[in-house]
Amino acid sequence: MSDAAGNGGAVLWEELSSKQLAELPIGSTEQHAAHLPVNVDMLCCYEVAKGVSRLTGVPVLPPLAYGNSMAHAGWPGTVALRPDTFMKVLEELCGWVLRSGFRKIVILNGHLGNEQPMGLASSTFRFEHPEVRIKAVSWWDITPEIKQSVVSDVKGWGFHANDAETSMMLHLRPDLVHMEDARDETEASRDGFFRYFLREKTRTGATGNPLIASREKGERLYRMAVEALAAQIKEAFNEEPPLGQGF
Repeated sequence: MSDAAGNGGAVLWEELSSKQLAELPIGSTEQHAAHLPVNVDMLCCYEVAKGVSRLTGVPVLPPLAYGNSMAHAGWPGTVALRPDTFMKVLEELCGWVLRSGFRKIVILNGHLGNEQPMGLASSTFRFEHPEVRIKAVSWWDITPEIKQSVVSDVKGWGFHANDAETSMMLHLRPDLVHMEDARDETEASRDGFFRYFLREKTRTGATGNPLIASREKGERLYRMAVEALAAQIKEAFNEEPPLGQGF
């Protein structure tokens, strides 16, 4: 685990108590067009989680680097888990977090395709372990303002290697960004009546317009996500069910 400062140091088991809260970042390993690396989703949510740790003292578990990326089938660099497998892995990880003494878990997601199975897995785990408080949220859904900024360059539901993700990477890891290979795929972000694999929608793998990305935008998004989630977690430290235990 990362330590309370979020800098990668060890947490002693004596420090783990039933009242502590842990962050579990989850991402994916998949293509992000030609201008971004395959670990964008994992890297972004992990960095946000570490930033939250610095402000709250909440420890961060090592990130899960694989997720539900079947929509990216056919693109080199994509290594995915089936939704049912992903759900089982997530439930197992939460189980071991529980066994370590934690009773509150924040799953911080960085991949759009993880949202549905993540929600089902967290609900199932909560049902089976009613003593646990669990929150599953994507970093772009922490506040409506962040979400609006993230999807500002897309025409439909999905975004991928777009302005927001590229901007985040320009802030966090500019050495991994190749803007000379970025292409405008705004039209590819339009939704149809049916859902499609990325290879059926976009020639480059992106949906949105990475050409308008900037380090300044990325820094703003990162700061907004870290500060907002840190504030929410601080309020939730002592939160209990309004009417007591459900069953």
